[in-house]
Formats: sequence, structure tokens, C-alpha cells
Amino acid sequence: MGFAPSELERFAEYCRAWYFQQDDKAGTLMTQTLATLPPSQKASFSRVQASIRSAYHRSVNLRRHVEFQAHLTATQPGASLMAHARADPRGSTAQKERYERFDKFIRNWCTIGMPGTKPFFEALWAVMRLQVIPESLGGAGRNRIEWEFDDAVFKEAAGKDFMLEAIDVLKGVLAFEEVPSSKIPSLYSSIPDSNASALHARSQSQPLPSHQNFPPPNTVKPKRARAPSDPFLDTPPSRSRIAQPPSSGFSTPRDADEPSSPFAGHDDVMATLTGDLPFDGAEPDEYMRRWTSPDLTDPEILLLLQLFPSFVSRRPLPRFPASPPRQPDIEEGEDEDALEGKQIHFGTGSMWVSSKTRTDGWDGSWWTRFMLWWKRLFSC
Repeated sequence: MGFAPSELERFAEYCRAWYFQQDDKAGTLMTQTLATLPPSQKASFSRVQASIRSAYHRSVNLRRHVEFQAHLTATQPGASLMAHARADPRGSTAQKERYERFDKFIRNWCTIGMPGTKPFFEALWAVMRLQVIPESLGGAGRNRIEWEFDDAVFKEAAGKDFMLEAIDVLKGVLAFEEVPSSKIPSLYSSIPDSNASALHARSQSQPLPSHQNFPPPNTVKPKRARAPSDPFLDTPPSRSRIAQPPSSGFSTPRDADEPSSPFAGHDDVMATLTGDLPFDGAEPDEYMRRWTSPDLTDPEILLLLQLFPSFVSRRPLPRFPASPPRQPDIEEGEDEDALEGKQIHFGTGSMWVSSKTRTDGWDGSWWTRFMLWWKRLFSC
């Protein structure tokens, strides 16, 4: 083997302290150890590093998933408004609070300097804009809109704070309704977020300086090329390998022609290296989720649309294809086959006109309808 088991144990401690605790000293020692190893021993130490790095990524993914599910479950449609506003959801008090909360959300997260959130806000703008357009003109009219996209958009677009606030505003303030629609195979690939990009943007395997205190990264693997020595680089497994359960702890599946494990005959060493890593378990399930547009009136939605910045609202808006009306069937739900050719894609995810309808008064008072008609007449 060429080295004592205690050396591998000490190196594993450095890796654990660096990845899970961001210990600068441990990161330096880890880097120095790899740099001074003879070529014949590097494969063994690199395999230990890769196993602990993979465990770290799994822990980040699981922690983010738990936080997402907990906040989504705890948030009820419209329940984030003040109690007196919830008593009259279409009253002026509720509308004022929705406007202020939505305005703050837009100003915080919908900026040119945050490209990760742009597809989300483009799609949200399209949903709200199509909601106030009559069916005869390619909008949804009285019917509500179904918007389906990956849960990963919340988790990975801009970090934990965006995830929590987006759920709170979409579901708790605007009163979108949501339901999981389909399970997605879990691969170690995702959208990079700003925190992860800052933490991982190193071409060499060097720890962070002590004065840089970044929060724990909220991504599993950014999609950009990095040097092989990057300590946070985790090669995504292929689909065939994901389906194969590892034989022990955090050891990774290997092709038959690879050399045998350096830990063969040293079970006590392997137990020490992998026995106390947190969050050891299966990858959490990921879902596509359907969000149903809220039961708000056209005049209120038009006011909210004015809050979107021009770099979002200037894109040409697609329209829904014309379809013959049919009576909604609550028990039947949405027919998957019937949706083919009726969906549009804009920003992130897909959207289509639902069979669910808004309650009476959705188009405002007769005066409001007259003014909107007048504006449309002279805007043509």
C-alpha cells in the first residue's frame, strides 16, 4: 500500500473539516498533503477526498430539500396576509398588502444583476399578463392558468433566501395553489446560484482565505468546467451508475477493469473514514410542480404587472392556441393527452389554460371593463 492507515485517517479528517466546516487550516493541510504525495499514492487519497466531497454535496442537497418541503407545506394559499386582510381577500386592505409585498419581492430579486432569477420572473409575468387577456385574443380570460416547472427553480436560482421568499409571495401572498405533478430522476446536475459560484470559483484546490465567510453553497454541481484539482468538483454519475447502490458507505461504483480498493483488508480504516459523515442516505425525490394562478381580479393583476421591470416585460408575449370550450370536470382533472399542442413555454416551465375558473367579478366593475375596452381599442 505504501502508506500507513493512520495517514489516510488524518487526511480524511482534513477533508471532513474542510468540506463540512469550511476550516481554512484543514483545507490548507488537505491541499498540501495531496501536493506532496508520490504518484503511486495519489489515487488512494483522491478517492477518499472524492467520497467525502460527494457526501458533502448530498448533505447540502438534502438540507435544501428539507427546508423547501417544510416551508412549502407550512405556507397556505393567501395565509401570509394579515388577519384582517384575509377576512376580505378582494378588499382594498388585502390588495394594498399584496401590492406592497409583491413590490418588495420584485425589487429584491428581479434585477439585471441576478440572471439566475430572470427565467422565473419572465414566466411569472407571462402567467399574470395572459390571465388578463381575453380568450378570444389568446389569453386565459375567466379561466385560471396552470404553470408547471421544476422545484429546483426555487432551490437553485438564487439561494435559500430567494427560495423562502418566493414560496411565501407566490403561495402565501398571491394565493397560487400548487400540487406535485411528476417525479424527476435525481442527477448531480443543477443550476448554479450566486453563493455557490463565489465559493467554487477556484481553479486550484486551495481553501478560502479566512476573511471570506461565504454561506454554505446551495447547489450540487455547477455546470462549468473546472480544473480537476478543484476540491468541490464532483463528477456527476451516469444514469446507469445512479441505479447501482454503492457497496458500502460512500465508496463509488467502479468499472471492472479498475484496480482493487486500497482499503481491502483495512475495514477498520474504512469505517473510520466514512462512519461519521452526516446525511448519509438516498437522494431526495425531485418533482415538477403545477402552480395554479390566483383568483384575483383583472384590475388588481394589471396593477401588479406594472411592478415588473422593463427587461422582463419587453419580451414578445406568446399566446395560447385557440381551443373549443368544454365543461370542467373537477374529478377528472387535467387530461395529459389533451394538453398536447395547448402548452406554451416562456421563461421557465410550461403553462396552459386550466379548466378551473375565477369567481364572479374577476373582470372588475362595469366602469373598469369599459375603461379597459377603451384602452384596448386605441392601442390596436
